[in-house]
Amino acid sequence: MIVRMLHTFIIGISLILSSYSGYHRNIPSHERQALHDLYTSTNGDDWIYLDGDLGHWNFTDPDVNPCSSSDPWQGLNCTVISSEPSDYYCYISEITLSDFNLRGTIPESIGSLHVFTSLDVRCFL
Repeated sequence: MIVRMLHTFIIGISLILSSYSGYHRNIPSHERQALHDLYTSTNGDDWIYLDGDLGHWNFTDPDVNPCSSSDPWQGLNCTVISSEPSDYYCYISEITLSDFNLRGTIPESIGSLHVFTSLDVRCFL
């Protein structure tokens, strides 16, 4: 009986810890779509990334997390909102793409970002 309770406890702790691995859950799909719209409408393939080779925006993997603590996308600030220890979500709160060589227009879908507070695209032509 004690062994079974201990086993159940260990499994429960493992599930809790695994839910926090990688910093937080991925962003909602509508936020990913807004980022993709921004990337596409501002000629993202020609952006000049300022912080080296890591953190380039990449939409080829639908499960990639732009707010990942191990490889966050350049120019994004994310906010984690939690209502309970096991119920937490990540949202894009700021986009800073100054001097990234953006060309084009800002898509309307940027307005769908849940906790969005700031867009900085200085030198945007």
